[in-house]
Amino acid sequence: MFEAYTLRADGSTASDTHEARRVPNQPPPVRAHIPILVGGGGERRTLRIVAQYADAANIAANDMDVVRRKLGVLSAHCADVGRDPASLYVTAFFVPDSAAHVESVARQLAGLGVDGVILALTSGRTADIDEYGRILGDTFPQV
Repeated sequence: MFEAYTLRADGSTASDTHEARRVPNQPPPVRAHIPILVGGGGERRTLRIVAQYADAANIAANDMDVVRRKLGVLSAHCADVGRDPASLYVTAFFVPDSAAHVESVARQLAGLGVDGVILALTSGRTADIDEYGRILGDTFPQV
């Protein structure tokens, strides 16, 4: 597992096993909180971790019934930890095979309440990227 570190105002930090004094952090972070995205769909652990700690989730979009179930499980975990599920930014990923496929899957995901899409361009074919971007921009205009 990992150890939690807290960076103090003087630039020092410590855990049970490590200590660092006057660690320069230059340039300083652009923002105080760096968003955490957790990818995965494990219903007992991964989605529980998302509910407890993450700002965003990314789940596989291979089957819309599975996506619907995962979103329900995530919502239940949020309820268990006292978190509003709407406070999470949820994305889904899939491997597109055509612009029509991107449009169909993106619309289905938007209908399920997914906030955005991550495409896995595994074929090395980049000719359709502009068209994919237009489709996703129309489907998820807030991004």
